[in-house]
Amino acid sequence: MTIFFEAKNLKKSYWIKQTEQPILNNLSFEVYKGEFITLLGQSGCGKSTLLRAIAGLTNIDSGELYVEGECITHRSIQKRGIGMVFQHYALFPNLSVFDNVAYGLKIAKCTKAECAKRVNEILELVDLLPHASKYPHQLSGGQRQRVALARAVVMMPRLLLLDEPLSALDAPIRKRLREQIKKIQSALNLTTLFVTHDQEEAMALSDRIFLMDNGQFVQQGKPELLYTRPETRSIAAFIGHYNILEPSDVSKLFNHSTSKYIAIRPESIYIEDHTRLFSDTLSEAFRAKVISVQLLGNIIRYQVEVNQVQLKLDTLNRGLMRLVPVGSELLIRFNFEECIEVA
Repeated sequence: MTIFFEAKNLKKSYWIKQTEQPILNNLSFEVYKGEFITLLGQSGCGKSTLLRAIAGLTNIDSGELYVEGECITHRSIQKRGIGMVFQHYALFPNLSVFDNVAYGLKIAKCTKAECAKRVNEILELVDLLPHASKYPHQLSGGQRQRVALARAVVMMPRLLLLDEPLSALDAPIRKRLREQIKKIQSALNLTTLFVTHDQEEAMALSDRIFLMDNGQFVQQGKPELLYTRPETRSIAAFIGHYNILEPSDVSKLFNHSTSKYIAIRPESIYIEDHTRLFSDTLSEAFRAKVISVQLLGNIIRYQVEVNQVQLKLDTLNRGLMRLVPVGSELLIRFNFEECIEVA
């Protein structure tokens, strides 16, 4: 695969109360042509600063940026060939949907015919062609964000940057729009960097995920790798809502002395009645007391206690399944294949 975008040794610090606070801490990474990369992490970890630095909206202290082998570190925003979509739409309220999307093309002195052709093609791609003559105040939040996306991609940017574009939207709209983002990105083969703190969005959209903390990448890889093989306790807790077993907990549960921490996902702990297909890899049965029950749509989450160790357990809600009451006991088993050691 061909390296399309490359960042080398990026550093950025802010001075807060006379103390230097690193925001980007010597970051280096590569992105391949047509990849969808998600920068995932808690608020304040440096994701948006990194995106703004790539776009030229924030100056870096040191480091280099390359697109298709060309150094763009000191180029102006307009000459980087980068499109960016923000959390807040930043649309022109006095312009129609068509004119908002066409704005950059007109600045670039695109002919009227070519401008109309490209705008109409993009509006059709984002399902907004019937709304071309409307104004932003006449649109829903999801439609306004699609206008912002169309305005960025109509310029055919070499690199598309998306800074939490879904975070201000309601959950059902977010889900529909993330599907459209992926459709558009795939249709146009756009190399894309997407910022979010939402693990579900990252898992659904990404070719690779770069997990950030304190201005550094703490783990990167395909979504399934990060989900099934987190390297540390903090990554496991953030990515998969894992149960983190301290060495003393492992001793209490399995009567086995160890110095290691063990992580196990809630869906890798099974209620006895649901274990027939997994008998070869499951532990002996444990008697667990139900501490709390949450109905999360298609998932039932139990908080249980086993040998003074509290655990989260997820099971599918099969419609008419009866919830096990708080205070009751369950027989549970662990899938040993999905118990992993973490630092």
